[in-house]
Amino acid sequence: MNYKHKNPISIFLIPVFILLFPIFIFGLESFYTDSFLNLSSKNFQYALLIDKSANKLYIIESNQAQQMEILREFKISTGPEKGNKTQIGDKKTPEGIYYITTTLPENLTPEEKPTAYLLDYPNYMDKRKGYTGSNIWIQNNNLKQNNFQNAGCIYLLNESISVLEPFIKSPNTPVIILNKCNHISKNQYDQVWKNWKSKMDNMLKTELREGITNTGDILSINYENIMVYLSEYEQHVKFAKVHSNKKNVITTLTTLIYEQQDNEYNLIKKLTKNLYTPDINTALSNFAIQWKYAWESKNLEAYRNFYSSSYRGKYNSNTNWFEHVKTIFSILQNIQVFLSEFEVKQIESSKWELLFKQYYSATHYEDEGYKILVIEGYPDNFKITKETWFKEKPNWEEE
Repeated sequence: MNYKHKNPISIFLIPVFILLFPIFIFGLESFYTDSFLNLSSKNFQYALLIDKSANKLYIIESNQAQQMEILREFKISTGPEKGNKTQIGDKKTPEGIYYITTTLPENLTPEEKPTAYLLDYPNYMDKRKGYTGSNIWIQNNNLKQNNFQNAGCIYLLNESISVLEPFIKSPNTPVIILNKCNHISKNQYDQVWKNWKSKMDNMLKTELREGITNTGDILSINYENIMVYLSEYEQHVKFAKVHSNKKNVITTLTTLIYEQQDNEYNLIKKLTKNLYTPDINTALSNFAIQWKYAWESKNLEAYRNFYSSSYRGKYNSNTNWFEHVKTIFSILQNIQVFLSEFEVKQIESSKWELLFKQYYSATHYEDEGYKILVIEGYPDNFKITKETWFKEKPNWEEE
């Protein structure tokens, strides 16, 4: 386009307006907070951050260590009384670190959308302090509430609760509720991150030495998905401890709960849970079947979550690959995928190749062949890092 007859001031303003357009239209804040720290590479996590003083709910994403991003923000309504919830009927919204335990309706079918999410208030810290009350929900604004006009729950004012669905993986998604969110600079965030990284490295090295000494046929012990969540009253450190050999994976989820006392955080509770002790072949096959369901249903966020944040396919970035997926999903209809003849080969302690026969069909297209997925991680947190399709079965044998 030829701009030689245009006003030079207007020409200058065009790119400026383009840069500022998202701010004018969406008003999305961009900031760092020390309440959400990702200490692991190849770790994709979401969190809901609630600022009671501003009546805002933020969706935070981290797809790699020492990184966070504000994805969305929503206007909310919280309890009319200020301060932390301590007893039933005090009309306060609790403050601390919580997890979503269930949805309404419960046992959602693929066609249903949630209408509310229940938090685990009172949590361990609340019970330790003798706090009472229950039934704290994140829910739709069916009563048209505004600002501080409810009994302590959290209402989305202008959106359906279903907008949160792609970002919630119950019971792993934290809901960090603060009286006032601490906005910090990138340099401050990096310093907090480095302090916690050093602290966790030292702690896990000690535990690793003890673990290797006390194991029998375990070939490796890895610590993955290390996350730190902070509030005014408590800190949660969560990580997965993965024991693996050639046939089995044992995953132990650990949560360390710290309480703030005299400007220091003291460990008051260690929670552990053995998630899986499956045959690895079955676990990987089940993962592939869930991946196929997300593919068939064209559930973009669910489908993307099966892949590593560094996955890029034939493209130069994960973002470009995902844009391609969005285009394909918008064009193709009636996607059907059939998988069979699964075979597994271990590459490293937490890395496998999964070979299977794949039949794929969609509107006006179908193909049949074999696929190898390179999968890393552990059950409940596998990620695809490479995907290769073959017309004929490759010369590939289990070692």
